[in-house]
Amino acid sequence: MNNLTQSHLIAAHSLDVQYLAEHDIPLALGLISSVKSSGSLMQPYHLKDRDAEELTRIAQDGYPLLGIKNHAGQLVSFATVSPLNGDTQNLIIRSICTHPDYQNRGCSGKILTAALQWLALNDIPVVRAKVACDNMASYTLFSKTGFIAGDVQWDADNGYHYYMMEKKHHSPSNFNYQPYPLKTLLLT
Repeated sequence: MNNLTQSHLIAAHSLDVQYLAEHDIPLALGLISSVKSSGSLMQPYHLKDRDAEELTRIAQDGYPLLGIKNHAGQLVSFATVSPLNGDTQNLIIRSICTHPDYQNRGCSGKILTAALQWLALNDIPVVRAKVACDNMASYTLFSKTGFIAGDVQWDADNGYHYYMMEKKHHSPSNFNYQPYPLKTLLLT
């Protein structure tokens, strides 16, 4: 993989997206909890609980925790990229969520775009996303960015049908980005 720190910087550039550090994990967990309790999800399984140990491991292994913070420093949108079932060549985008007060402002799309750029910069040719069949917002978001839905599968542990969506990436040479200092741009 490319220098992960540089990849994080390039992926976050000018998208209002920030590569989060380990000290931001409580903010991510708080956002997930807030979204789950807000009533904005159609079903509780549309956003899985995460824990500090899992997110710390993802960050320490060099995978991005991506977020958007508002002007007050509150995390308002979040997602991770991590190995699927421990396979480092089979990555998945997980936990895309946006605080209800910031929905319909393009935050999830910005997070997804930054994740896709990070994957391309690291020569990861295929990425996946597990999307509940009844989660039309997520299905639409992933479809708009070129993800293709596979066959319907059953999550026996949580009792719902889902698509394992997949997107193949272009070569990083298709991206013409220069590294810039990591910063959070303010949402207006």
